[in-house]
Amino acid sequence: DPGYTLYYYGINLGSFWASALCGLLGQTVGWWAGFGLAGVGMAFGWLVFTRQRLMFWTPGPKQLPENVGNPPEPEKLAAKFKFGLSREHIIYLGGILSVGVVWLLVQSPPASTLASLNAFAEQYLSFLGISSQPHIHIAIALVLGSILILGYIAWNMTKLSSHESQRLGLALILVAAATVFWTLFEQAGSSLNLFAERNTQLPNNGFFTINAAQTQSFNSAFILLFAPVFAALWTWLGVRKKDPNPTLKFGIGIVQVGFGFFMLTWGATFADGAFQVPIVFLILLNLFHTTGELFVSPVGLSAVSKLSVFKLLSTMMATWFLANAWAGYVSGIIAGMAETDTIAGAALDNKAALDSSLKVFEMLGWWGMGIGLALCIASFFLKHMAHGAFDEKPEVMEEAPAPLK
Repeated sequence: DPGYTLYYYGINLGSFWASALCGLLGQTVGWWAGFGLAGVGMAFGWLVFTRQRLMFWTPGPKQLPENVGNPPEPEKLAAKFKFGLSREHIIYLGGILSVGVVWLLVQSPPASTLASLNAFAEQYLSFLGISSQPHIHIAIALVLGSILILGYIAWNMTKLSSHESQRLGLALILVAAATVFWTLFEQAGSSLNLFAERNTQLPNNGFFTINAAQTQSFNSAFILLFAPVFAALWTWLGVRKKDPNPTLKFGIGIVQVGFGFFMLTWGATFADGAFQVPIVFLILLNLFHTTGELFVSPVGLSAVSKLSVFKLLSTMMATWFLANAWAGYVSGIIAGMAETDTIAGAALDNKAALDSSLKVFEMLGWWGMGIGLALCIASFFLKHMAHGAFDEKPEVMEEAPAPLK
């Protein structure tokens, strides 16, 4: 858990600056600049990895072991596969071609072309007996994907020992719990972002200014503050054999994300005449959501890796991220419950927007705390399904990373 927590720190270091700088450029210069800066950041990450140096623009010895990022069987990757090309070259070619496909997908076609495509899609889908509503297509894709991946896992579980099967079962329970957590947490990019824009007193006094997009950096900022603390805490508790089991941590995390929504219902009592809440309550919400995230996300990544058999490790990790996909879909439906009448994105009635949002937030708060408490209680029974997976000593790396210079 401590190792994944520090890994999470690195991810959110980039996330913080992305939210702060890309959001600033997007709303002041244009989103071409915001997304362009994100591309520059990814290019820097690629250079650090390929040059194997943190300060990649300077000469010097490599700071990463040679085996980091290398394939386990390089000869298979280099062997000829199809069309006289190696697997490695086919992967590169496929990646380059996919960039072109994505570029075409994000273009805005002429209205006539778009109307023709929509008409064709509706006609084809109605022939198959499928609704033409976009969210239905996403649900169908998620259901089919879930059936395939869960069926594959269930089929493999029949070939495993009882202990291994129970461990995988516990991992799937954690994946389901993660779906609940992320469903609540992912309101950050939808209903909470709109709440920040319409119903939050954002500083704009000429000296210090925060726009709605930049409030997304609050979460990453708290991660940077608390990730080292949590990593040290899990290590301290682990040495004393008092580290809570992952299921209990998940329950506590879901309780916190639910409780965070009550910060806004409390803050609504301090709303001004424009029906805007002081920003401190949005900050408090992000504080509880962040501490809840540190109880769930890095812990979940660590737990899935410990509970999985080697053959299914990558499949279980894919299932973990399938939970994110389901959460994104469901959270979007929930965010739609907080919608209000707008013109060009601006709410017509700030009071109606505030009331609509608070109704949804209160519902999410109660559901989160209720499910979280139930999982905390169940954790004392579910922990036995791990069969000592969390008590095993981690493997020691054959080659320790070279110190940074």
